[in-house]
Amino acid sequence: MSESDKHAVWTKKRLGDLCKLITKGTTPSHRGFEYQNVGVKLLKAECLAENGSLIPERFAFISEDCNRSLKRSQLEVGDLLYSIAGALGRRGLVARSVLPANTNQALAIIRLGECEELDRRFLFYFLVSESIQNQIRGMTVQSAQANLSLKNVNDFVIDAPKLKAQHKIARILTTLDNLIEKTEALIAKYQAIKQGMMHDLFTRGVDSSGQLRPTQEQAPDLYKQSELGWIPKDWEPTTLGAISHFDSGYAFKNQELAEAGWKVVRITNLHRPNFPYWRYAGRPKDTWKVEDGDLLFSWAGVASSIDAYLYSGESALLNQHIYNIRIQSEEMKRLTFHWLQFILPNLRSEIEGGAGQLHLTKGKIEAIGIPKPPPSELTRILGRVEAMARQISNEETLLQKQRKLKQGLMQDLLTGKVRVKVDEAEEAGKG
Repeated sequence: MSESDKHAVWTKKRLGDLCKLITKGTTPSHRGFEYQNVGVKLLKAECLAENGSLIPERFAFISEDCNRSLKRSQLEVGDLLYSIAGALGRRGLVARSVLPANTNQALAIIRLGECEELDRRFLFYFLVSESIQNQIRGMTVQSAQANLSLKNVNDFVIDAPKLKAQHKIARILTTLDNLIEKTEALIAKYQAIKQGMMHDLFTRGVDSSGQLRPTQEQAPDLYKQSELGWIPKDWEPTTLGAISHFDSGYAFKNQELAEAGWKVVRITNLHRPNFPYWRYAGRPKDTWKVEDGDLLFSWAGVASSIDAYLYSGESALLNQHIYNIRIQSEEMKRLTFHWLQFILPNLRSEIEGGAGQLHLTKGKIEAIGIPKPPPSELTRILGRVEAMARQISNEETLLQKQRKLKQGLMQDLLTGKVRVKVDEAEEAGKG
C-alpha cells in the first residue's frame, strides 16, 4: 500500500484522546500498608511476560483495606497494563480471572471504556509495534530518563485503520499467538516427559528386551550401591575427569579482535545463537578450536550460565569460561551431554564466588559422577533419550518459525504495508 492510499484509510490520534482513563498505582507502603501472603493481587512490571501474558507466580498481595485505599488503581476487566518503569514497553490484558487486583506505579493502566474508534486487542499489539518503540526512544532521549510518565503514554500517537480492519488485524495476530502458546505448552510437556524419562533411564536402564528394569525396591538383586546411589549391577560409576580431558577457551582481548577471521564463541552465543560473534584473525592454538558435535561446558557467569551444549556450526574458537570436553567414545560423549543436562539444577546450586563472577571449579567439574552402562545398553538408552530430544527440537524449530511469521505480520499489518480486507459476511460471523 502506498503512503497516499494508507492515509486515506488510516488515521493518527493521540492515545489520551481515545481513552476513558490513563492512570497508575502506587506503592502500598506510601499509604502505610504492607504486602501480605494472600489477599488482593497487586501487579508489578515483573508480572508482565514478554509475550503479553501475566505471570501469576510473580503476583504480590495486599489487604482489602489497602485495595480500598488505592481506589484509583483498582483494575477492571479489559484494562491494558503497560510498563513505564524497569522493562519499558511490556503490556498485558486484564481478564476477569485476575480480579480483584490492583497495581503499583511501574504500570500504567489504559482503560478504553466504550471507545468506538479503537479495538482493545489491536491496541494490545500496537503498543509493542515499531512505531511505539520509536516514540519511546524519542521520549527517553529528550528526558534523559529510562522511565515513562503518564503524559508520555497519553501522548502516544496511534496510527490505525477503520475499526473493522482493526478487528481483523487483532484476530489474525491473536490466532498466531494461540498457535505459539500451544507450541510452547507442547515443548514444556515434552521437556517434562524427557526429564522423567532420563530419571528412569539413568537409574534403571534398559534391559536386553528393551524394557526399563524393575526399580531397586522391586528387584534389589538387580542393583548395587555406588557413589551415584543404586545403579544396575553391570554398570560402572565413573567421573567426568576419568573419561575425558578438558581444553579451555582463551580470554580474547579487544585489541586482538578483527572484522574477519575465526568466529569466536562466547557463552552468550551458546544460548543465544543470533547474538553477534567476535572475530579473530591471528593464529589460534589447537586447544581453542571447536568443531561440530563437540561437547562444551560453560562454567562461569550467573547460575543460568552453567550449561552443557553439543556444538553445532562451523569450525570456531572458544572464548574463556568454556571447556571443550574431549571424550574418545562418541556414544559416551552423547550420554555425558544428556547426563549433564539432567543434573544441571544440582550443578547450578554449587556455584561459588562473589557478586562479580560465579563459577564451578575445575576440580568440581572433574569430580562429577557419571554412570557407565555396557555398550549395548548405552545404545538403547541413547535411542530413547535422543528420540525425545529430536521431538523437542522439531517443536522448537516450529516455534521459531511461528514467532518469525508473527513478527513479520505485525510489521506488515500494524503499519498498513499489507492492507486487510473486511467483508460483510466476515463481520456477521464475528458477531
